[in-house]
Amino acid sequence: PISHPQMRILNSEMVNQNTPLNNVPVSAFYPLNSHNSLEKALTYLVNTTPDINIRFSLEENGDITQYLGEPKEPLIERYDLRDKTDRDIDLLLDTLSAKPFGNVFDVPMYVFAVIQTRTQTILFVNFYHGICDGSSLNIFMDHLDILYDAANNVQSFFPLHSNTFSYFAV
Repeated sequence: PISHPQMRILNSEMVNQNTPLNNVPVSAFYPLNSHNSLEKALTYLVNTTPDINIRFSLEENGDITQYLGEPKEPLIERYDLRDKTDRDIDLLLDTLSAKPFGNVFDVPMYVFAVIQTRTQTILFVNFYHGICDGSSLNIFMDHLDILYDAANNVQSFFPLHSNTFSYFAV
């Protein structure tokens, strides 16, 4: 079943379609050429954290339900901005943050982008607010940093049990 806060968010989405109203974006900055370790950590996290794969479905009778989508390799948008200015990079981050999810039914509720710049690698993460609040986003980013460090140091990934990501962490 859908929680009351999720229903409010989905109702606002139906009224205010194609707006970034329910985006929960964040950018994180990593050393230059960190894209492989980041992508490996992201893939592991998406495939081992069920709530990241929540999907919504609009039934024929008008009811909205949620279900767990099949974990699979996440779509990660890649941008090479090594020859661009800081203004160009800021513009891309603003554009990604303002891009609405659009159809919120039966699709992934997240967007990931890895941006290579002249001096660093930027990870852009955007969750649909119907599955993620600020606390959940903090947990996600903490887990991602742990997995990134493991991938960067060629260590095995291990299950993350404490403070597990869940939608609307309480």
